[in-house]
Amino acid sequence: MGEDPLQTDAELSAVRKAFAGLELVIVQDIFMTKNRRRGRRYFTVHLLGRA
Repeated sequence: MGEDPLQTDAELSAVRKAFAGLELVIVQDIFMTKNRRRGRRYFTVHLLGRA
């Protein structure tokens, strides 16, 4: 938690390839990151809470 591997990992091409092959990705984030935007193509559940 607290990191976006699609923006911070040293091997971005390997991370993108790995994400593309996943059947399920669960993203927990406060901000709209690339991971969260990418999830909108499939199925997104928003759980509202307080930070």
